[in-house]
Amino acid sequence: MPIPRKAARPVLASSQVEDLRLAGSKLTGAERRSFQASMALKYCGGNARLAEMRLRGQGFGEERLPSPGTMAEALNRNGYRLRKVVKAKPQKKIPQTDAIFANLREQDGKPPDGACGRVKRLSMDCKATVRIGERSRGGRTRGDHEAADHDMGCQQRHVPFGIVGEDGGGLCLTFGSSHKTSDFLAGSLTAWWEHLPPQERAAVSCLQVKVDNGPESSGVRTQFLKRMVGFADLIGVPLRPLYCPPYHSKYNPIERC
Repeated sequence: MPIPRKAARPVLASSQVEDLRLAGSKLTGAERRSFQASMALKYCGGNARLAEMRLRGQGFGEERLPSPGTMAEALNRNGYRLRKVVKAKPQKKIPQTDAIFANLREQDGKPPDGACGRVKRLSMDCKATVRIGERSRGGRTRGDHEAADHDMGCQQRHVPFGIVGEDGGGLCLTFGSSHKTSDFLAGSLTAWWEHLPPQERAAVSCLQVKVDNGPESSGVRTQFLKRMVGFADLIGVPLRPLYCPPYHSKYNPIERC
């Protein structure tokens, strides 16, 4: 079945162009701008940029062309209002979601091939930056405390990062002062390992980490993978990251702390 082609926009003949120029020369002010807008709707489908391009092609100079603001006002008067851009709606559940969860359950707590001993299970995540200052965040007070309702001008910030042990429930919090980066995650994980008791570190044969597929910890982000490989080489213990399906990070245990 042939696909119908879109109707081509009409090309103005020389006589039509002369008529439009004559009509335009007789008008002034708002009437002239309204006439230009009507012609743009009729011959250019309401596309202001296309109308401007055709006027330029006919030899109109910069000083004779209406400004973008004038064109916008004329389009508004003719009922062409701005509309909100429709955001893309990602598919929350993909066909592979159940398969990913099944693989996650199978690999959870399982030592790598040929390894024996204890698998230490962790869950970690980095939260949004918090600006520090006397700002109102919906808190309550019994006194007469006052706080600003906007966080503009804040110079100090904290980036919370948490690591929770799934077996014992121990929680470790680190607060950075810059941005959520792969280096920050790896540095915080290294600091957590160095504060473990020596006997506990010696008993670990594999480190399993559940992480979100965020931009700083994505499984395809080379900087994060590089830092995780470097961390595994530093501690001398295999490291296995596990990921939940996209848009299902709420199942990561750190989210329930």
